[in-house]
Amino acid sequence: AYILETDTDVAGRADLAVRHATYFRHWLKQTGDEWETLSTGPQRAPFFANLNNVRAALEWCFGKNGNVSIGVELAAAAAPVFLAMSLLPECQRWSEQALLVLDDLQRGSREEMQLQAGFGISLMFMPGSGDPVHIALNRSLDIAEERNDAFHTAGMLGMLQWYHLRAGDYRRALQFAERSAAVAISVNDHNLTALTHSLLGISRHLLG
Repeated sequence: AYILETDTDVAGRADLAVRHATYFRHWLKQTGDEWETLSTGPQRAPFFANLNNVRAALEWCFGKNGNVSIGVELAAAAAPVFLAMSLLPECQRWSEQALLVLDDLQRGSREEMQLQAGFGISLMFMPGSGDPVHIALNRSLDIAEERNDAFHTAGMLGMLQWYHLRAGDYRRALQFAERSAAVAISVNDHNLTALTHSLLGISRHLLG
């Protein structure tokens, strides 16, 4: 706000916008794991204040004369946070915007993996879900498997389970739950194992 009231030239403002977006990209990466643990308003207040800076940075990155390369990285870092806060329309909007401008170097990257997940998950719980959801979740899963990212692989298998549950295909859903559980066993993580056991329980219950 202070800088905007000064006589900074266009080039100077663009440089500051890049720094601003870069700073909040780092901030999201550093604090992303904390969002799901925030259970009270006072705990969330400072995070939401900074989230407005993220929104402003995203608007600049994907606006006229912005920097879409930084925008892709920023949107990828923001997607899990938007999901954690149930900000589904924002997650869907920015993930889709970033996916549309991916370059060849960014395809198959961790950023694309997060963006596809953010787009697919948010769209799945909004009106109009269908083939785009299935394509996005499968693409995120493929990248996770290529990168040997067991935790994201298990997560995407779980999301695909929910996709098929919502479609009423309980047998197909159980197959994804079983695959997710197998991944959890391979990494021997108690939290992931507990999660996948719950997925198995839900699918088996619905199958009778």
